[in-house]
Amino acid sequence: SSGINAEWPLRPGAILRNPTDRLYSEYIYFWKGSKMRNEVRSPQTFHMDVRRETTKFNRCLESNSLRNCCYSSGYSLRLRVALGVYICYIRDFLEVFGDNFLVLTINEYHSNPINTLTKIFDHIGIYKPNTEEWQLRIETSETLNENVDTKEEVGEMLDETRELLNQFYGPHNSELAVFLKDSQYLFA
Repeated sequence: SSGINAEWPLRPGAILRNPTDRLYSEYIYFWKGSKMRNEVRSPQTFHMDVRRETTKFNRCLESNSLRNCCYSSGYSLRLRVALGVYICYIRDFLEVFGDNFLVLTINEYHSNPINTLTKIFDHIGIYKPNTEEWQLRIETSETLNENVDTKEEVGEMLDETRELLNQFYGPHNSELAVFLKDSQYLFA
C-alpha cells in the first residue's frame, strides 16, 4: 500500500453495473453526439465494434498483463470494453485506499435504496436523514439519464452480442466475485 489512506481523509467508492449492460448503455448515450457526425449506430454496428474490441483486448492479454491491457490507451474510445473489467481497477483502488474504499452494485441500490444509501452515508461519515424523509425523496425523485428515447431509436442489443460480452466479462466477473467474496459481482 502506498500509504495514501493515512494521509488523505478520502473515503471513495464505486457502484458497479453489469458490464455488458454498462457498455451498451454507454454506446447509446454517446450515440447522441455521433448523430451530429452522421455516424450510424445500431445493434449490428455495436456487435461489430464489440467483436473488434474484445478480440483486440484478448490479443493484448496474450503478451501483457491484465492491468497493462486495461490501462492501455490503444483501445477505441468509441467502445471502452476495458472499463467493464472491474477486477483490474477495484484491486488498484483497494491497494491504495484499503478499507476506505466501498464497492457496491447498482442492483443493491435498485433492490434496497435506503439500505444502500445508509451504507454510503456511513462509509463517508455524513448525516443520514430519517427513513421517512428518504422514502419520500426516493419515491418522488426523477430518474435521470435513462436513454429511453435514444435506446428506442438505436434498438436493443443483439442476443449474440450479449452472449459474446457475457463470455468476455465472465472470467473477470468471477475473479472479482472471489476477490470481494461476494457472488453478486458475477452479474449473472
